[in-house]
Amino acid sequence: MGNGDIEGVAPAPLTRLPFSSFNTSDLPQEQAFAGWQEQVNTFVDVRPHDKDEAFFGSIHAFLLGGMQLGMFKTTSQSWDRSRFRIGRDGLDHYGLQIYLNGSCGQRDGANGSYARKGDLFICDLAQPHRNETISPEALYLMVPRAVLAPLLKAPDAHNCRLLSGHSPLVTLLREHLQILLRQAPAMSMEEAGMIVSPTLQLVAAAINAQPAEVHASGINLALTMQIRHLIELNLLDAALSAEAVAAHFGISTRKLYYLMESSGGFTSYVQEARLRRARADLLDPRQSHRSIAEIAQAYGFAHRKSFIRAFRRLYDIGPREMRQLGTQGTTIPPRRSVGDDWRHWMYAAG
Repeated sequence: MGNGDIEGVAPAPLTRLPFSSFNTSDLPQEQAFAGWQEQVNTFVDVRPHDKDEAFFGSIHAFLLGGMQLGMFKTTSQSWDRSRFRIGRDGLDHYGLQIYLNGSCGQRDGANGSYARKGDLFICDLAQPHRNETISPEALYLMVPRAVLAPLLKAPDAHNCRLLSGHSPLVTLLREHLQILLRQAPAMSMEEAGMIVSPTLQLVAAAINAQPAEVHASGINLALTMQIRHLIELNLLDAALSAEAVAAHFGISTRKLYYLMESSGGFTSYVQEARLRRARADLLDPRQSHRSIAEIAQAYGFAHRKSFIRAFRRLYDIGPREMRQLGTQGTTIPPRRSVGDDWRHWMYAAG
């Protein structure tokens, strides 16, 4: 008898991590892009840069707790996540991509730069984006907002953020994920469970250590993050106002408006944050007893019609239709075993 085993009784086998893989090389070339499109249209619309170029795409991933760790490699293409798609699919994750080759950036040039070898690019699936990748090969980590947002200083301020690969923390995260991906085939679900929390802590450290607004001073950045955090904590407070927030931090409303310009403005930031919460309530079966007017009022909309207009403007779909999608289950695909396909892991974790 040894290692704690009971004599004569074989130890229970360890459950290996769910694994999923797709490679267009397994398809005829004329079907390659259609096959790839079917894979990724769970959450994004894609189109190749050059339709005459031989298309290639591969992805393989492991499921670690609620997170998804993997690698993808494709030819150049555009990626679109629209407000309408956000409203329909109900996904609420952070997608972290660390580029080993190729590049990625926003098509509208909003951040003025591209992620290149070693850099970290972040997409917030709860917010729209229009990106393009040039011959990318990247590690990726898909993390549910529910487990990462509490660790971030400004949970809603990271969509399409580019973090330099020269940052020591980004370097540590890159090396950690590379090692984790190499070890994943031999790792059990029990062992993966022990690595989830340290991985989340490292992700949060890398994100929090780098400013979202590269031109802001350190003091202004820290203050802006604190303001956003206060807003998120008080979305249900009818007394939430620019004057109240400014008074809380001992600054003028003019200073507050200046600090919130990078977030689209104070009023816009508060309204969109409230609409995102309202959307979550509309999709939550546990909130089905509440009327749309009641939910609207809870998030500061005194008039039902103004709520409907604002909601439709943000999501290209009305609150009633949103609730119906949630009730009918059409915001998510049919539930399947988590081992079947990486596309279903995000829903299973939600």
